[in-house]
Amino acid sequence: AIDTIEKTLKSTCDSLIKDLLQREMSKLHEHCKQQQLEITKTMSSEIVELNVGGIKYTTFMDNLKKFPDSLLARICNGEMPIRKDKDGALFIDRNGLYFQYVLDFLRSPDIKLPTDSYTRYRVNEELQFFDLKLKEKNIVWSWNQSKCSSKLKISDDNMTVTSVSGYGPVFGTIELTDQISKWSIRVTNLENNYWLALGICTSTLAENIDNFSYGSAISVCSQGEVYNMQGAPQTAPHISANQTIQCVYDGEVGVFTIILNENAQYKARLVPNTKYYPYLYLWQSPNSATLVFEDC
Repeated sequence: AIDTIEKTLKSTCDSLIKDLLQREMSKLHEHCKQQQLEITKTMSSEIVELNVGGIKYTTFMDNLKKFPDSLLARICNGEMPIRKDKDGALFIDRNGLYFQYVLDFLRSPDIKLPTDSYTRYRVNEELQFFDLKLKEKNIVWSWNQSKCSSKLKISDDNMTVTSVSGYGPVFGTIELTDQISKWSIRVTNLENNYWLALGICTSTLAENIDNFSYGSAISVCSQGEVYNMQGAPQTAPHISANQTIQCVYDGEVGVFTIILNENAQYKARLVPNTKYYPYLYLWQSPNSATLVFEDC
């Protein structure tokens, strides 16, 4: 009987101690969480020292938390482990040379990337790592009535072009800059043995409507030809009526892309400090194509 009582008391004590420990641990955890939140609030307006790959930076905590979904914001909000160097600086194991551009972006999101293509590429890599994204400013434009071949006709809304008496080019109303522009060309009519070409060209080519050469531009032709695009084969899929061709001009990175379908995407490196215009070239009537602005 005594043994039974002792076992019962021991079991009861063990249970009480376990419950007590669990409650205390829960209180301690909640206390630590509250402390972390208080520290984070206090740090928001504080100056923060960072050690990125051995290079020291100084900024406000608010800058690091500017984009809530970014990696830096999650670190500073206590959602991810924080590591500090021997001097107490927040340590990030990335290339410190390019972090200066990341910090500039956090301070001024409209900042322009460096002109050097390799540096642009590396900076974009760092921005992607930190879950930061350059603002996409999709520039809206239309076909230019004053820069259109007399053989073509533009609709009243300046979006659809039709060949009426031969062949020739039409150019966009804007000069493509260092921002991002996305557009699509929807081939609304394309008779057999007739064709079109589209892409971008330099401002010099755009000035010469009567003697325009699409072969000198960055182009894809409906007959399966690709001009001045990196890695492009001698031929590409033919373009047909009712097809939509997507174009992405990324002036920040210096790349122009034409997308015929998921298996046929062609890219071209842009020449620095060169002005480009979008263009469309139609051969013979009754070909027609419509400009569309949409996410590519």
